[in-house]
Amino acid sequence: MSVALAITYHDPPGRLAPLAERVVPTLARVFGGIAVQASPQANERTLAVFAAHGATVVCEPLPTGDSGTGLGHARRRAIEHAQAFGVSHTLLCDGDRVLFWAERYPDELAAIVAALPEADCTVFGRTPSAFASHPAVQRETEAIVNRVFGTLTGTAWDVTAAARGLSQRAVAALVAGCTDDAISVDVSWPLFLRQAGGFSFAYRAVDGLAFETPARFAPEIEAAGGYERWLAQLDANPRNWTRRLELARLMMTAMETYFRRGSDG
Repeated sequence: MSVALAITYHDPPGRLAPLAERVVPTLARVFGGIAVQASPQANERTLAVFAAHGATVVCEPLPTGDSGTGLGHARRRAIEHAQAFGVSHTLLCDGDRVLFWAERYPDELAAIVAALPEADCTVFGRTPSAFASHPAVQRETEAIVNRVFGTLTGTAWDVTAAARGLSQRAVAALVAGCTDDAISVDVSWPLFLRQAGGFSFAYRAVDGLAFETPARFAPEIEAAGGYERWLAQLDANPRNWTRRLELARLMMTAMETYFRRGSDG
């Protein structure tokens, strides 16, 4: 295969371990290599599943210890590790999302992998139904980011689902030149490549990036009295809004940098 998979992984309690045991064999067949950039607290049972299927597993702490301000560093390291497989392209995706994607929409995942070599940078967003599956605290804050990104670029893309297809050239450019260490790489990576020039882009909305979190919160959902009540609890908690607004702020700050560069010519 000419496509590798690069993921970040955390999940200390190991809630996703049974899912990983079911679907990692599928991922190993679909991809020409798997690079896992894991936190030191990542569940060992799950990481052993990846390793057993030939994945490169690297455990490192985030530079700041905070996912919002350090996740970009982890994603950059993940795509850097994937270069060692000698493939033409890499799919970057958060670990929990790609496990959900592989189990629920395996045909869609295989199809997008086959099409990945058609562009240097493929941004994967969510279909309307997949986007609507998320709680309001996530939909409403991410919609702002998507709107501002669209204003800057003239696109109508959902850029906050964190899944990207990248050619080897694009990976090399990002690793060497884009120093953003925060979650704002959701916006800064495509903006960096656009500004650099010479890279081709594609966009695809998929169902496989629907809200994956319920897959590991079955006890909490049951305790809340069902899925809808659990979602309502997420939206009712001010801390969740504070957290999501801070992530949106990081992305706005990154986009402001590129807006200033464009304004300056």
